[in-house]
Amino acid sequence: MSLLKYAYVYVRARARMSYLLGERELRGLIEARGMEDFISSLMDSPYREKLSRISVTSARDVELALMEDLIDQYLMVIRSSKGEVSEFFKELLRRLEVENLKAILRTKAAGIAERPPLYPVEDFFKRRLSRLLEAEDLEAVVRLVESPYKEVLEKAFLEYRESRRVLILENALNEELFKAIWEKVEALSAEDKELVKRVLGAEFDITNIMTLLRCKHEDIEPSEIRRYLLPYGYAFDVEASAVKDAIMAEGVSAAALRLAEAEAFKHYREALQRAAHEYETERSLLPFEAALRRSFFGVVREILRGYPMNIATVIGFLLLKEFEIKNLRALAVLKENNVPVEEIMKVIVV
Repeated sequence: MSLLKYAYVYVRARARMSYLLGERELRGLIEARGMEDFISSLMDSPYREKLSRISVTSARDVELALMEDLIDQYLMVIRSSKGEVSEFFKELLRRLEVENLKAILRTKAAGIAERPPLYPVEDFFKRRLSRLLEAEDLEAVVRLVESPYKEVLEKAFLEYRESRRVLILENALNEELFKAIWEKVEALSAEDKELVKRVLGAEFDITNIMTLLRCKHEDIEPSEIRRYLLPYGYAFDVEASAVKDAIMAEGVSAAALRLAEAEAFKHYREALQRAAHEYETERSLLPFEAALRRSFFGVVREILRGYPMNIATVIGFLLLKEFEIKNLRALAVLKENNVPVEEIMKVIVV
């Protein structure tokens, strides 16, 4: 695509990138003394206008306002681009709709009455996923959900009944979504295609790595793990010896260290090694999630170096915005629950 076609969306994305929080602002929010101080500090940020429209009294209020802000950025990009580029960004936005559906599935599977916060994308996609929160149980959700998710979940639900692993349903959604995104990527120009595959391929790599580690954490048999790994990514190859060794490894830490040894995963080596050590102490996958997010953040920053006028810069803006929103949402919940600063630093990407 010519630079002229990118000019409008590039200028708008570049301008909004200047409103992203810097390290000092984020650290100030991390060190806020309780929820009231956190909200007060956030009101001094670019999110003031969004938060001022509602009565902010809880972490949930903050989360919903932040999620709305993220959707606004996606819609700006979609409306500021044309043709196959706009269609690609629509599919990228659908990632957040899938996140909504996963949250609903996890809520119903766990029998939790509390409603999870959902990204406000219903008006755009015209699918009323929020009504699924009124469903009696998980089976009713699968019965009532709309296409393109209905067929996917109905097929996967047969397997879910046997094991009761929500991972099966989430993996089925990932497979449908990643395939659809990859098809939109193929419609882009050769230069755009290479750039997008580098950025999103890295994100898909991390999804596969976390899926593998989650399988090890849940003691899923090696013979079953391969079926949960998707054939989309940049460096992750299911047939690679490092991946095969990780699948056969004894436990989560051993699997992570097998991957860290591979040249293909050199960008994640330090993250995997550090998180493997922390896992042995905490027995939680959170260190891996945080460490891999930091690594991916580095990939995005490298792609944005010099702010070239291409599709990668626009994607980079959206992904940086997602990072920021995820950080702030997590911070709101942690502050509401009076979690100490030293514990917060373990899960927030600065």
